[in-house]
Amino acid sequence: MENEVQTNTSPKQSIPQTPAIVPSPTNWLKILLFTVLGLTIVAGSVFAGIQIGKNQISIQQPIVVQPATQPTTNTTTTNEKPKIVDFFACGDYCPGDPGQYTVKVFEGVKDEGECLKIGGVPKSFTGWGTTKYCLAK
Repeated sequence: MENEVQTNTSPKQSIPQTPAIVPSPTNWLKILLFTVLGLTIVAGSVFAGIQIGKNQISIQQPIVVQPATQPTTNTTTTNEKPKIVDFFACGDYCPGDPGQYTVKVFEGVKDEGECLKIGGVPKSFTGWGTTKYCLAK
């Protein structure tokens, strides 16, 4: 017994075997067939569109260009003044009676120099933007 080699044999535990997950083989033939079919449809559509485009007749209308005229400027002399109209001179917040914001202005005059030339007073107010007007004296 002294010369005997003892082997340590322990009972083996059994490991439950799970089936290996093997991906299903792909069908490359079907993939190739659908790809070729799709490309054939696209190429046929492009070819048909080109053929339809070739058969179209271009009908061009003659283009008539009117001669340009000189723009008329609103020039006023000292004798003629623009029409005086009522104007609501208030921005985005106007508390109280709206009549207190109504003033007499020269219609269409927004330039400060032109306003002074015709005897008006250049004014402005700011609401959503700045509005200039010419107050009639």
